[in-house]
Amino acid sequence: MKNFIRYSLVFGLLWVTAVAYGKKNPPASVTIDASEHYRHGYNQSHTTSPESPREDRDSVTVTSTMKYFVLPDSAVSPAWYNSSTGAINDVTNISNLKSKFSWSLSVAPLGELQGSSGITSQPDRVSPILPVTWTTIGVDTLKMREVSNANVACGGTETKVPVAVIRKPAITFTQVNNRFRDSICLPPATVAAGYDYSFPIKAFTGAGNSVKISYTITPDPSTAANVPPNGTNVSVPAGASGVSGVITLQFKDYGEYTVTITAVSDRISVKSAVPGDLGTGTGETNQSETFVFTIIRPVQTGPIYRIPNNY
Repeated sequence: MKNFIRYSLVFGLLWVTAVAYGKKNPPASVTIDASEHYRHGYNQSHTTSPESPREDRDSVTVTSTMKYFVLPDSAVSPAWYNSSTGAINDVTNISNLKSKFSWSLSVAPLGELQGSSGITSQPDRVSPILPVTWTTIGVDTLKMREVSNANVACGGTETKVPVAVIRKPAITFTQVNNRFRDSICLPPATVAAGYDYSFPIKAFTGAGNSVKISYTITPDPSTAANVPPNGTNVSVPAGASGVSGVITLQFKDYGEYTVTITAVSDRISVKSAVPGDLGTGTGETNQSETFVFTIIRPVQTGPIYRIPNNY
């Protein structure tokens, strides 16, 4: 059973449990994700991640379209498998299948089958592959029952998998003194040594306790060339109702810098191929994906001189 679970991922499709049927091992010829990115029950990028314990349900990001796959009973459709190796001859070839597949969602469905608006059940589907578009946050159940073409009364036991539909990851800058802008006056020695500024943010996720963000830093044209590097996949704390945090960058030149968050993701949104929400997409009252920070040189006035009366 361990090998069956490990190798039953077909073309990156999520595996819907089908333990009620006698199965042959899936084919070595099918493209397998070696790192088991999308294995049902793990919901993670790496199985060793401490943030990603094994789960008893599939988690997906709302608005995603996910493909699910079930292995047909090899006794009902023996020609679908290679008689020598037990491999699937062609996962997309349904001509050798001798059964149909009835898929459905729970009584209060949170998605649509085959990407069709309002369709929450598909009886007698000829393919064991099914795309589902998840439209609403909550917990649903995807169910499937295989029925032999020879006798509709000889259907298998219904197999099912709970699906948690979670919010998109999101991030926004928060305001400083009611603005998405801040400035500070610093002496030359402090700037030359490098000044760390913490940009205030608030991050949201329905998966784990952090998100990864990318950002760019654009200086005002008058700013010197010593600009902090852009950030890619920087981890910051996050939570379902939002977690306040900071992005700390070091500056070594005077001038104005505009920091723009360009992307946010969590482990489930990566699996679901759904981009996160930035700034105004977070639903917060005050939000922005850009923040302007300015370092100002102190005025250094010279001494006062007395002008002679005969000047």
